Amino acid sequence: MMERTIFQRDMHLGKSMDQSANELYDMHIKELVRQLSRANTRESGERKFAILSLWRTAGRASEVGMLTWNGLRWNELHSSAEMEVPQSKTSKWKTILYVPGRQRHLDWNLALGDFLVIREGRDLYKADEPNFLMPEMSGKTCGTKISAFIKAMQPKGKSGAAVC
Repeated sequence: MMERTIFQRDMHLGKSMDQSANELYDMHIKELVRQLSRANTRESGERKFAILSLWRTAGRASEVGMLTWNGLRWNELHSSAEMEVPQSKTSKWKTILYVPGRQRHLDWNLALGDFLVIREGRDLYKADEPNFLMPEMSGKTCGTKISAFIKAMQPKGKSGAAVC
């Protein structure tokens, strides 16, 4: 009853009911990745790969931190990489196919190549430990980190932009 009363009151006051986040489309992701590519730093390369991984997995931001090297395989039928991706909300696995992107700034495979180059000299695989694709992103703060990456790239004053 209380929820209905609040809803009716807000409706008559003309308040917006939509509290969802701003939607990001491929044109936004392409521009984010393009700008990060232009920065040409280790940090921008890691951010680019994290954002594209989130975009391609179409999941919750926290799920990107749980991607593992062990889950990465080659799909013979589609001649492309695929990965098992954990879905935290449903506690199920899904398989994502990483086909080449239709534009270079939307191509996960190119971002993976850049990511491997900038991680040169760092251990990527240890037989006795979990082998997260992005170890720095694994853990409870992954979603917060990726959201911060995206917010930091928004123009000041735009909804969703980081407050500086």
